[in-house]
Amino acid sequence: VGHAVWTVNRGRDMWYTMIKESPHDEFDANKPFLVFVYSFLNGIVLYGYLIPISLYVSVEIAKATQALYFINFDVDMHYEPSDTR
Repeated sequence: VGHAVWTVNRGRDMWYTMIKESPHDEFDANKPFLVFVYSFLNGIVLYGYLIPISLYVSVEIAKATQALYFINFDVDMHYEPSDTR
């Protein structure tokens, strides 16, 4: 919503956005709802790839931390005959 409002109010005057010269509807400042829809869908597609990658990294870090901490310091895993864990 904010992107559509910005496009209508200020986006036309910014030379670097090239909104005035753009023939595409997704940058047309006269169609703010269409600008919102394109921006929203663009965000969904981009975050669709970004979130699983960061989730995978977070899970791997959690697994490594649990392996180092919980397994190494578990007194129930102590093997008495060889005095090892």
